[in-house]
Amino acid sequence: MKIVCFSINPIFANQVTGGASKHFMNICQTLEQHGHEVVVLCAQADANHKPFTFGKNIQVKPELPFHIPFPQPYQLPPGDLALICELVTRELTTADRFYMHDGELLLPFLYQRVPTVSSFRDNYYPESILGSFLTQADAIISVSDFSAEVIKASAGRVLPELKNRIHTVINGIDTQLYHAVDPIPVFHRYALNPSVHQIILHPHRPEAGKGLMQTILVVEKLVKTYGFTHVRVLVPQWLGEMNGQLESEFHTQISAELQSRGLEEHFIFHPWLSQEEMPAYYSAARLTLCLGNQVEAFGNVA
Repeated sequence: MKIVCFSINPIFANQVTGGASKHFMNICQTLEQHGHEVVVLCAQADANHKPFTFGKNIQVKPELPFHIPFPQPYQLPPGDLALICELVTRELTTADRFYMHDGELLLPFLYQRVPTVSSFRDNYYPESILGSFLTQADAIISVSDFSAEVIKASAGRVLPELKNRIHTVINGIDTQLYHAVDPIPVFHRYALNPSVHQIILHPHRPEAGKGLMQTILVVEKLVKTYGFTHVRVLVPQWLGEMNGQLESEFHTQISAELQSRGLEEHFIFHPWLSQEEMPAYYSAARLTLCLGNQVEAFGNVA
């Protein structure tokens, strides 16, 4: 079958932008392994973001002119929205199935004639919430029982038949990739000594809801109250293509907080990592913190 897969996030050849996009590409690869032709329609990050082939039979077409970076991907001129409709329609005319990641294509009339599966990776972002009310997908995937119950208790209140279409599919962990490995390259890269430093991870993108401020407060208590003066927290910096005004303002705020609390030496900000680098990254730490207010979404981290 030809399966068209939609992502409102940009998809890159050698980089993932977070847990949701990682799971999206894993789904596409699995569909390909089962013999299907996969076409990925996604947002275009910039003019240099060109179509590419992933694997043997996955065509990635970063053609959709959504507003980048987040938030408000639909903050765009009406002509661009019309172009998105035309590009999606073009691919769906020859599609056997349509998979919508994160439920964020808020134009349900586009896929009425194609059997459609929509997944919701969180119950937090406005596009996902609105998408749960608008979706006309034949089947709906949630990533946890909690997430499914949120959809049933909200959109399901006004769309009673919705509950019959919801299926819970836990993300899970790919144990072939994610297992303990030698962390020495991580120690060398960030000048860490595991016999001296207490290494903590904050493996989330720079966004207030991901809990970086809460991590700072925890580290402040560890350093100033409990005497862990050699704590080092590794924090990834966001991809340049995905950086916007909100991200820049948040970084400025965090830098000021670290300076005012005297914690600058305890935080190491480093370039965004590839999926292949993550096992050693996790293996290097004593603790990984997930302290934000998007609890049901943190399963995407791994």
